[in-house]
Amino acid sequence: MKGEITQVIKADVSDNHVLKSIGVSNFDIGVVTMRDEVLANILCTSQMKTLGVNEVISRASSDIHGKILEEIGADKVIFPERGIGQRLSQFFTAGNTDLLDYVNFTSYESLMTSKHSLIEIKVPEFMVGKSLKELQLRTKYGVTVIAIRNGEVNYEPDAHRKFKEGEKILLFGKNDKLNKLSN
Repeated sequence: MKGEITQVIKADVSDNHVLKSIGVSNFDIGVVTMRDEVLANILCTSQMKTLGVNEVISRASSDIHGKILEEIGADKVIFPERGIGQRLSQFFTAGNTDLLDYVNFTSYESLMTSKHSLIEIKVPEFMVGKSLKELQLRTKYGVTVIAIRNGEVNYEPDAHRKFKEGEKILLFGKNDKLNKLSN
C-alpha cells in the first residue's frame, strides 16, 4: 500500500502505548485486519475508537466477533471469508457464473459487509410471468434487481418485461431480505 495511501505503519497495535506513539489519534481511518487473534483485534478496535480515530474498519471471523466489534464502536465490520465463501458457493452451484466473476466493488462497502450482499439466484416461481413493476421488489422485499440473465445479461431491465422460468437475476440488498426471497 506504500505509495498509494498517505501513511502505512506496521506495528504491535495490541499495545496502547504503540498506538499513541504512532499518532493514531490523527488517523482518518484505521483498519484492523487480524483474524486469528480475536482478543487483540477487539482491543485494537476499542483503543482506536478511544484514541479518536475517525473511522475504524475491523475484520471479524464470526458473527459473535462481529457483534462485539459493532458494540464497541467499529464503524464497519467486514467478513472477508464469508464474502469469498458466498462467491465460491455461487460458482459451484450456478454453473455459468460469468456475471459474478466480473462483479468488482472498489470500496470497503462490498460483498463482505455484515449486512448487505450481491447474489445471483434463479427467478423464484412466484415471479415467473410478472414484471418488476408488478412485483415491486424494492418496496415489498427491500431488494434491487441489478441485472437479468437469460443467455445474455441485461443490466437495464425494463420494468414491464415479464420474468421467464429458468432466468437468473442479480440482486442487491440486506442479507436477511435476500434470504427470505431466495428460499
